Amino acid sequence: MGEPPASAVRNSVEAGISFFYNIQGTYESVLLMLLPMICLPLLFANNLSQNRYTGFNKFLITRVGSLQRYIRNFFVKTFGITFVAVLIWQCLLLLEINLLMSPIKILRSSRSLKNSLGYIFSQNGYVNLFCFVLLASIGWAIFVCLVLVISLFIKNPYIFWGLGLMVGLLLFLIPALLGNGLVSYLFFLPILIMPGNQIIGSDIPSVPLYIQYGLTALMYMSVTLGLTILFIRGKFYEENHQ
Repeated sequence: MGEPPASAVRNSVEAGISFFYNIQGTYESVLLMLLPMICLPLLFANNLSQNRYTGFNKFLITRVGSLQRYIRNFFVKTFGITFVAVLIWQCLLLLEINLLMSPIKILRSSRSLKNSLGYIFSQNGYVNLFCFVLLASIGWAIFVCLVLVISLFIKNPYIFWGLGLMVGLLLFLIPALLGNGLVSYLFFLPILIMPGNQIIGSDIPSVPLYIQYGLTALMYMSVTLGLTILFIRGKFYEENHQ
């Protein structure tokens, strides 16, 4: 994996906002990337794994009426809570940087932003910040839902404790090993959770960031939906052949 172009705004009026973007990249702060991978699935999706282990899920499935509705409710709840949690976290980061390090100043037309990140939604600082915070929050929610559906196929709840980290690292490393290309970026997790902050190799993709984000999000959601359908059909098959 390669870093975006080096920051040229450390001493400029945009130093605070540049630090906000860069600190979420894997090169600037590994912990800010790894800790959410570990904590978010545990905080917002672990109940599904535990309920299956204890058998409490059978009562819940009966209560809501069907397995499909039970899983759908879990996905909706997990997505919503994760989105709100990450959105609050992003806002707290901005507030902390503004109060303790450097004032957050945003320019309507920013060449520094382009030099700092390389791959951005818009040269308008306000538009880019809004898109980054909103879509990164959605991206984390999509990732946690993917971890959630993978956990459906794992009966041991203790494996789930490290599942988010394992899946996240694989979605970093495998696309990077495949090289710079559209297929690699379709599975490259940073496009979802830190859009524009990480690229593969040294070349910025030719398609705009918002298109690349949309394609990657669509791929992740398609995989999540496909695994969900596979799990539900597998359960129906087991029940009909017992």
